[in-house]
Amino acid sequence: MITNGPGDCQVCAERIRDSLGDGRGVRISAPGPFFGKYRGQDTYNWNNGYHAVVVLNGRVYEAFTPKGGESIAEYKSRFEFGDIINFGF
Repeated sequence: MITNGPGDCQVCAERIRDSLGDGRGVRISAPGPFFGKYRGQDTYNWNNGYHAVVVLNGRVYEAFTPKGGESIAEYKSRFEFGDIINFGF
């Protein structure tokens, strides 16, 4: 199950950025009270109202992407409400 503790995604994104040596940290805001399903799982426990990722060379990296990240289009397609979320990239 996808879980979230205080700052989990932010800390993970910072570690990924450090590992990559570059990239832009992005905070994605929920389109409402929650994100809807992500990768087929509920996100109601993402209670901080945002999700943090790293974007580098047209790819998105975070705890649930493969090691090589995912294309922006592929990443956005993982969200139930990906068509209305303002990802900022």
